Amino acid sequence: MSNNLYDSVRKYAKDNGKTIDFNDFECECIGGVYNIRVWNVDGLEKPDPNTLFSTYSDNDINKFIAEDLLRIKRNRLLTESDFKAMPDYIHPSEEVKQAWVTYRQELRDLPSSSVPQLDTNDELTNVTWPTPPS
Repeated sequence: MSNNLYDSVRKYAKDNGKTIDFNDFECECIGGVYNIRVWNVDGLEKPDPNTLFSTYSDNDINKFIAEDLLRIKRNRLLTESDFKAMPDYIHPSEEVKQAWVTYRQELRDLPSSSVPQLDTNDELTNVTWPTPPS
């Protein structure tokens, strides 16, 4: 089993309508035995690590991580361009303003318009990122 417990727990939570991070649970592996020793997630039963490993394949976890990385980068790019969307930001022309609106919409559409993957170096691939207007 090469997928890790941390990402398996995060996927389990997402599949059950929850978003969690490392502050919500703590995992350990002692002598090859995996355990979730801290669980602070209201409304979601603490999963059994062996059940998670048998439920989620390495491909499931890699897809989950790739989608997560896409959203992280997409959110960063949206944040970096937020000021261009402010109503009082003065664009050089209406065309440039519309180009920024289109760029930001393309970023928001990426999770549904892409099939992100991880390469052998765990780098995000198979995503065509929109080009910001100049």
